[in-house]
Amino acid sequence: MTNELFTFFNGLAKITSIPTQGNHMKITLAILLCLSISTSQADFRDAQENYNQKNYKQAFDEFLVLAKFGNLKSQHNIAVMLANGQGVEQNLPQAYAWSKISDSFKDYAELTRALKKQLPQDQLLKAEKLTKEYFDQYAQVNSKVLLGPIVTKQTTDVRQSAYKSVERIPPNYPRTMALKGIQGWVDVIFYVYPDGSARDFQVIEEVPSDGLFAIETIKSIEKYHFTFNSSSHKSDEPIPTTTRIDFKLKGAPKGFSKKQQDYLDKLIENARNGDIEAQYSYSILYDTFLKKEGVVDGKEINQWLFNAAQNGIVDAQYRLGKNIYYGKSCKVEKQKGLDWIMKAAQIGNADAEYMAYQMLQNKNIINQSNQPPIYWLKQAAKNGLDIAQIRYAKEIASLPNPTTTELKLAQEYLISYKKNVYKTIQWYQTHALVQNKLNKHSKALKSIKAAIKSAKTVGWDLTELEQQRDLILAQKS
Repeated sequence: MTNELFTFFNGLAKITSIPTQGNHMKITLAILLCLSISTSQADFRDAQENYNQKNYKQAFDEFLVLAKFGNLKSQHNIAVMLANGQGVEQNLPQAYAWSKISDSFKDYAELTRALKKQLPQDQLLKAEKLTKEYFDQYAQVNSKVLLGPIVTKQTTDVRQSAYKSVERIPPNYPRTMALKGIQGWVDVIFYVYPDGSARDFQVIEEVPSDGLFAIETIKSIEKYHFTFNSSSHKSDEPIPTTTRIDFKLKGAPKGFSKKQQDYLDKLIENARNGDIEAQYSYSILYDTFLKKEGVVDGKEINQWLFNAAQNGIVDAQYRLGKNIYYGKSCKVEKQKGLDWIMKAAQIGNADAEYMAYQMLQNKNIINQSNQPPIYWLKQAAKNGLDIAQIRYAKEIASLPNPTTTELKLAQEYLISYKKNVYKTIQWYQTHALVQNKLNKHSKALKSIKAAIKSAKTVGWDLTELEQQRDLILAQKS
């Protein structure tokens, strides 16, 4: 191989690196972005850094994952490393195939031409055949169809058009916060169950982060009740909903400050100029903060999430999968959505692990992870997700003969949930089941009665709770 070709290959780091953004403004939005971006793992930058540190095997493996998502930069880098034999055995036909499907980017076309000159005729024929195979599976243009959200004419979120809120109880403003003049907000995910109840609360972001606003938010949302718009729309599985609850004092200014608006304007400009991190950052803010602004629509957000997911940002894979699964500004494709969720879950994203557990209850989709749903719930609980911990504690208490170690873990999760959230209906229900397994039937009965009383006032289907009460009464007697 010529020295010129080697020199060109070794320019990889310079050609494909993502420019580092400048410091974020020290305003609320910037802080939220920094917190959100920290959730990305095993992305393009990690692979790039491993290459720069000459950890070639790890870099190759990471680039290969992204290349198969249709990421042009990673496909080019795979071609470079196969040609150089970096982290993998040298293979020029494969290098040519990866280069050819990525050379729509003009800076990468030179590599394809150089490789073509190096290949004997028989090897070139093999390489062209491989190119066709790679193009069908991994080319960026095909990945948008195979992996990306399908744009439809719909303008609404399929999930939220399926149901409407009958009752929304505004939260109480914590007295201590009001006296100090403190304002803030809480972003929360909850699930609308088939009986119209709101359950499974998970706080995404709380400002300020002292728990007072979060507690009042969950107390309020727990009282929400929903009805489905028609029997055909009624879901047989819980539907996740993201919302923001603002805590503002009377007379507080509305809208964004000039600094905040300038920041958002620059973020949109960077996103529309192809900056992946800006696209991802804006997408995070969209669900709970910016949707009402109308500057960017859900279809563009999905494309930005897809770009970030292709770039290996794990949180973007989770968010994209959720949108595709539930048809948020795109066609409903449950299997495709689950596949993205599973990619994020397998790298340890706790939100994705919990959602995988929820989605895998649907028997009509294929579980390609070879792990049962409970496995993903357990992993999410281990990774500290509050709602996963309370749900896993319930699973433990539902076992015929849980071990002492398992019951101890369930109790630890109950304590943690009570501390981080508060005693929700689900907490009382789970506490009752655990106490019953510990043969503390009076405590169990007291908690289940509290659960039933609260659940009745907010319109839960009481069948399960009443069955558990009857079981406890029978065991007590």
